[in-house]
Amino acid sequence: MKNRQKTKSKFKYFIISFVLTIFASLIFAFENPNFLYEKGFFFLAYFSYIPVLFVVHNSSVKNVWFYGGLYGALSYFFFAYWLINYNSLCMIIACAVYFIILALVFLLLKYVDLVFVKSAWLVQFLIIISYEYLKTLGFLGYNYGVTAYTQWNFIPVIQIVDLIGVFGLNAIIVFPSFVIYAIIQKSLDKRFIRFQKDTDNSLYDCDTHINYVSKYDRALEFSSVKTPVILLCVWCVIFSITFSYGYFFKKDYSNNRQMTVAAIQHNENPELNGMTENLKNLKTLMNLSDEAKGMNPDIKLIVWPETAVVPSIVNNYKSDNKDKSAFVEDLLAYLNKRECSFVIGNNHVVKENNLLADYNSALYFENRKALYPPEPEIYSKMHLVPFSEKIPFEGKLKDYLLKNGSFIFAQGTEYVTFNKDGMIFSTLICFEDTFTDIARKNVKNGARCFINLSNDAWAKEASCQYQHLAMAVFRSVENRVPSIRSTASGQTCIINPDGSIKQMAPAFCKTYVIDKIPVIEQHRKNTIYTLTGDIIAAGYCILTGVLLLIKTIVVIIVNIKNRNKNG
Repeated sequence: MKNRQKTKSKFKYFIISFVLTIFASLIFAFENPNFLYEKGFFFLAYFSYIPVLFVVHNSSVKNVWFYGGLYGALSYFFFAYWLINYNSLCMIIACAVYFIILALVFLLLKYVDLVFVKSAWLVQFLIIISYEYLKTLGFLGYNYGVTAYTQWNFIPVIQIVDLIGVFGLNAIIVFPSFVIYAIIQKSLDKRFIRFQKDTDNSLYDCDTHINYVSKYDRALEFSSVKTPVILLCVWCVIFSITFSYGYFFKKDYSNNRQMTVAAIQHNENPELNGMTENLKNLKTLMNLSDEAKGMNPDIKLIVWPETAVVPSIVNNYKSDNKDKSAFVEDLLAYLNKRECSFVIGNNHVVKENNLLADYNSALYFENRKALYPPEPEIYSKMHLVPFSEKIPFEGKLKDYLLKNGSFIFAQGTEYVTFNKDGMIFSTLICFEDTFTDIARKNVKNGARCFINLSNDAWAKEASCQYQHLAMAVFRSVENRVPSIRSTASGQTCIINPDGSIKQMAPAFCKTYVIDKIPVIEQHRKNTIYTLTGDIIAAGYCILTGVLLLIKTIVVIIVNIKNRNKNG
C-alpha cells in the first residue's frame, strides 16, 4: 500500500512539473515577439520564472536536470521556430545546445535550493541573471531571449539603459518572478509546518514535544515572508524611479542639425541565386532608390541591405568575368549620376596570400567620389554567425551545412567609422547590433549613428524580424544615438536615440523609409553605459561565483565535522 501511494505521489509530481515546464517555455516564447503577436506580450516577462522555480523546488536532484533540459529545448523551439525555415539542422542544434545548458542551470538552481534554504531564491535570482548575460558571450553568444529585450516597446522603462545597460535593466525585469515565488513558497511552507506542528501535539508527551516545538519554530523562522515582502516594496520603488527617469527626463534632439536619409527594403527571395537574380535585385534597388529620391530630393544618404549586391564590386571591376564586370559597370554608372551617398551591403572579395577571401561587408560610396576604379570605404563584419557564416571544424557536418545555405566568410578585424557631412556613423551588419559591446566600442571609436544592414528574409517570419529589431532599439538607447535599419524584408526603420520607432516599412514588400535623423555632435559626452559597459553584469556574475564558492566550502566543512562527530 505504501509503495503504491509513493508511486502515485511521484507520478503526480511528475505531471505537475511536466505541465509547469511546458507552461514556462510558452511564457518565455510569448513574452517576446511571437507568431500570435509580433510585438510580444511584454508584461509576461515580470512573472516568467515563477513556474521554473516551482519545478526546481519540487523536483529531486535525480530528475531536475531533465526538466531543465526540456525547458531549454522547448523554450527555444517555440521562440525561434523560424530557424526551421533556414535549416532544420540548425533548429536541432539550437534545441540540443539549450537542452544541455538549461539542464546544468537547473541542477545549479536545485543545489542552491538545498544548501541556502532561507536565501535560496535570492541566489537563484543571481544565477539566472548571470546565465542570461553569460550566454551572450563568446563564439556561440546568442542574445535572443534575454528577458529585458521584451520591454523594447515600453519606451519610458528602457531609458535607464543609458546608465545601467540592458543587463542592468534585466535584473529589474527578472526580479519580480523570484520575489513573488518566495512569498508564495514561504507561505505554503508556513502552512505545511504549522500543520505538522499541530499534528505532533497529539503524538508526543510534553517533555518530548518541547524539542519538536523548537524545531518547528526554527523552520517557521526560515519560512518568514517578511524579507521578500520588504524587497518587493524596494523593487516597486526602484521600478518607479526607472519609469520616472524615462518619462520625465526626456532628451530632446529637435535642436540638432537634421539629415534626411532613406533605407531601402527590396524584399529579395533568399532561395534564388545566380546572375539573373542578382541583376533583378539590382534593378529593384535602383528603382526604389530613385523613387525615394524623387519623393524627397533632400535625401543625403541611401542605405541598401546586407549583401544586397552579391558580386564583389571591387574585385569584379573590369574583371575577366564579363557578366560580373558588366554588372559592376552598371552599378557604378548609376552611382555616378546620383546626388547622394550610398551605403551598400556587398559580398566583398579580397586577395590574401594568393587566395580569395569573402567578406560580408558594408561599402560606403561618397557622392560621386572614387568610383573609377571603385575605392569605397569598407567595413567587414567582425562577429560572424556561428555555423552559418563561420564553421569552426571540418567534416561531414560542415559539408552538410555548406550544401544547405551556410556560406563561410572571412572575419573583419577592425572597427570603422564613416563621415557623411559631419554625421559620423558605423555600420553594424546583421546580428552585430544584438551585441552590446560591438555597438559601444563603435561609439567610443567616434560613431554617432548606427546603420544596420540586415537580411532576415530566410526566416520568412515577422516575429524573427521583430525579435531582431527589439535588440537594435536598445543599442540606440544605451549609447543615445539614432539608428537606420535597411533590411531585405523587414523591419526597415529609423530609430530615435530614445528607442522610439520614427518610421517603419511594412514587412515582406518592396519599399523604403525616408526621414530625418538628428546629427549628434562629435564632442558630445558619451553615456555612462558607453563608458562603463556591462560592468553591472560582470559584477553580479562575480558575486554569484563568490557566494557559491563560500557556501560550498562551508557545506564541505560542516559535512566533515559531522562525519568526525559521528565516526
